[in-house]
Amino acid sequence: RTTTFSSMSDDESMEKAMENASINEEEENKAASQDAASYKPVDDYEKLMQEALEYCAILKTDTLPEGWKQVKDKKGVTVWAKPSDKGSALFRYTQKLRCTVQEAADAMDASARNEGYKELRGDNIKEFKIIDDENIKKHAGCMATYSTSKSLGPVKSREFTTFSVVRVNDDGSIDRSSIGFDHKDYPPKPKTIRGRLEAAQHIRKVDDTTTSVTSFFHMDLGGSFPGFIYKSFDGAMVKQSVKFRDVLEKNSSLYVDKKKKGK
Repeated sequence: RTTTFSSMSDDESMEKAMENASINEEEENKAASQDAASYKPVDDYEKLMQEALEYCAILKTDTLPEGWKQVKDKKGVTVWAKPSDKGSALFRYTQKLRCTVQEAADAMDASARNEGYKELRGDNIKEFKIIDDENIKKHAGCMATYSTSKSLGPVKSREFTTFSVVRVNDDGSIDRSSIGFDHKDYPPKPKTIRGRLEAAQHIRKVDDTTTSVTSFFHMDLGGSFPGFIYKSFDGAMVKQSVKFRDVLEKNSSLYVDKKKKGK
């Protein structure tokens, strides 16, 4: 895959940068052609499930600060980043939530299915579908989705096909992992660039009132894309995580209304 970046000056706003972004049409078309040429539908979902779980397992053993750089620490969310050989940086962030492990997992599942907790998804989704495939349904805890992003200024929409799996571990913690894949019913659209998303969450109990969620995130948007968009990911993660935390905690069985408690 080919990815090129344009930059943004330090004193330039995101909106202005998007208006002035330089998009290389040749690189865009080249990336779309590469996606069409490399399209290979998956038919072994057992293997894909193991790949997704292995991706999460590897990341969980990648301890801080080995190779990681702290890029954001705000409102109880610390974001770390490290170089990736797949295009953009790999991001990692941790937050502690006043809820149970299952409540956190259920909220993430609802968000992944577009059935609630929109705070975790962001606001750039244009189209979203759960891929209806009986072969995927045969595997417990697995699902697949197709989505497209909105265009940003001169930057074209991207499309994503993503396979996700959830596993409950022996210690009660829960792992969620998502990786990009090709599905027989969703070949790359003509002149459309397919993004690749990889994400994982490790949800574990800290104590009777606290759950820790460590998330990993990597997105390759391909083609000719403004580099400052990648650099904005850390701020977007904090914003979404704080919104998600506030909504989740208010719906938790552990929620305590401090105003009423003080009366």
